[in-house]
Amino acid sequence: MTGEHELSVRPRSDDDLDDLVTVLHRVQAATGYPVQMPPDPARWLSSSRTRESWVAVYRGGPIAGQVSLATSDGDFATDLWTRALECSPSEIAVVKRLFVDPPMSGRGAARLLLGTAVSEAHRQGLVPVLDVDASSERARLLYERSGFRLVGTKELTWSGLGHSFRAACYVGPPPPVPPVPKGPPPALRD
Repeated sequence: MTGEHELSVRPRSDDDLDDLVTVLHRVQAATGYPVQMPPDPARWLSSSRTRESWVAVYRGGPIAGQVSLATSDGDFATDLWTRALECSPSEIAVVKRLFVDPPMSGRGAARLLLGTAVSEAHRQGLVPVLDVDASSERARLLYERSGFRLVGTKELTWSGLGHSFRAACYVGPPPPVPPVPKGPPPALRD
């Protein structure tokens, strides 16, 4: 996929993890995401719940950011999402680990990565959902402008770390409606 400023998105590979850990440390220092840096960032990025991940790259250069889609198995907000959507956990895909290197922020990478994850969830017949630190106004604005709807907040406590925060929980936009063909239905045409 290409977009503004020669931005492309491709599937993430294991070879990307070292670079992504470096980027994640810069993101955490600049923005506070993740709220608590995991002890093993590469493992955190490669959670067993991960379905797929993508990276954004500018002009074939260094990695600008990444996003993942995951199952909702064991997610703290699954009950909130499934109640709001009136669906089962198997019908949702959790958008996770979306971040962009601070020097490359503001160029459309987050929007393109999010769009990639949402499109893939829809392609699989799933509803995209996500949670974000409720105090992260910039991230919340991105999600809301991308069609995500707030369905509630929940306190998230990381066991063993003694740290908690309020998470805003969102359900994603519905899949696009295919265009209606112009003219009479094909069966009525001669």
